[in-house]
Amino acid sequence: MRRLTWLAALAVIGCNTSPVGFGGLRNRVPAARFDSLSVDSAAGFARLVPLNSGEQMYVGEDSLYRTRALCRFALPETLTLAAVEAVRLVLHPVDSTTRMAFVCRPCSTEWDSSAATWRMADEGNHWFSPGGDIWPLDVAAGTLSGDSVVVDLRYRDLDEPVREAVRRHGVFILPQTDTGIVAVWSAGAAAARRPRVRVTYSGGTEKSFDAGATTTLTDTVPRTVSPFDLQVGAGVAFRTWFRFRLDSVPREATIARAELSLWLDPAYVRQESVALSVRRLTESFGAKGVYAQFEALPSASRYYRPGRDTLVSFDVRTLVQYWTGQRDASGQDTGNFGMFIMAEPEWARPFRVRVARSGVRAPQLDVEFVMPPEGRF
Repeated sequence: MRRLTWLAALAVIGCNTSPVGFGGLRNRVPAARFDSLSVDSAAGFARLVPLNSGEQMYVGEDSLYRTRALCRFALPETLTLAAVEAVRLVLHPVDSTTRMAFVCRPCSTEWDSSAATWRMADEGNHWFSPGGDIWPLDVAAGTLSGDSVVVDLRYRDLDEPVREAVRRHGVFILPQTDTGIVAVWSAGAAAARRPRVRVTYSGGTEKSFDAGATTTLTDTVPRTVSPFDLQVGAGVAFRTWFRFRLDSVPREATIARAELSLWLDPAYVRQESVALSVRRLTESFGAKGVYAQFEALPSASRYYRPGRDTLVSFDVRTLVQYWTGQRDASGQDTGNFGMFIMAEPEWARPFRVRVARSGVRAPQLDVEFVMPPEGRF
């Protein structure tokens, strides 16, 4: 009887929705909406970035790139002529089938592996000469081949200023051919593969010193890039900036799918696949330009097998959802500074791909979204 009284009361006040609300909700969930967006702004540029973060260093030269390795070892100041019989450098090529002649020359300047580039010795100081400050003296020569190579640094034959440079600043590994680039394991590799100096003391005992710091210095020709030439690459960091206007996507929308599509064409690739990433900018590219900051972690990434006119897509749903939620009360995109398309990571073996900018292969952002249902939600 009480239940009938309750239903009668609902009928009197005109309530047409069940207590739970599912009956009404079933007819009120809006259909998904779809929008295909074109790039609002785009630019390309190249930067020299530190290349010390990986497990590998690179040595070589060809028509577009020149690269050299730099190693520093924690050698004691007591490494005197009276105490030392021989000092040898041990390197481990990544690919045992490669062959490349090289020489070692001492570095003459303090450097910081976390900031060193082709131009900079550390964060605040340039090299006196681009590519590193190098003593014009070969202290060793050999060929990168097999699982490892051992060369004598001729430590006993060097003058004291040169020996001091070897102890304090380390040595460059310089290619002697211009036919390609070879990878060598760095200080970031497993312990057995790291560069090391093997010291034989006068009494016959030996001691090894692993590299405490390593890096690669890389330059490319041409380094200057037109803002209209969109490229992505590693070794020298080629980056492409895009910004899409999201005015057509309401702030309240839930992003069901967001896909960034790019047509890529290899400009310089010597490996079977390369990795690319999308990074969200945290500052205005218009105000900061190439120095604009970006998120440390990628919003999306994927491998790409280089081929002419290849379509590559990225899932950027989370990124678009973030941007739409950052709008102010007037609907302005206050948090949308755009995205960088970058190599992942930028210290990888040098490569470069071009991004189609216009026409039927222009970059495109496809967004599918739904609005909140009407009614009690």
